Amino acid sequence: MLIKTLFISHGKGTKPEQLNKTELVEGIGMKDEPHQNSERQLSLIGASALDQVEQMGKRGLCMHRYYANIVIDGLEGGMLKKGDVLRIGQARVQITQVGKRCFDECVQVQEGTSADCPLHTCLFAKVLSGGTVNAGDLVQQE
Repeated sequence: MLIKTLFISHGKGTKPEQLNKTELVEGIGMKDEPHQNSERQLSLIGASALDQVEQMGKRGLCMHRYYANIVIDGLEGGMLKKGDVLRIGQARVQITQVGKRCFDECVQVQEGTSADCPLHTCLFAKVLSGGTVNAGDLVQQE
């Protein structure tokens, strides 16, 4: 698996900025990111899941609000579970949550099609040991 892209948000409702490299900080998350100090310090998703979001025309509430900090080529749904540890560039992270909940006001929930939502494969993680992470870096499961 390889890091395809990195993103950072500068606050709720702002468009994420694409980065070439970033710093992950132990117990904090991504340097200068607003989701620091939680069990969801980082958001990760497979590049193929984002491709599915685009193919669906971004239908649904979360598809306009969700973004991943780290997009990974070769990461597919079901490959990882809560508690798994990854080495991402120089950092180590632990998966704290698999998938995200749907919101009642989402059109996919209202239409009964939310089970097909590719965002169910997103992952949240906390930083176990910090380090520099670059687009193109290797991602390995420990």
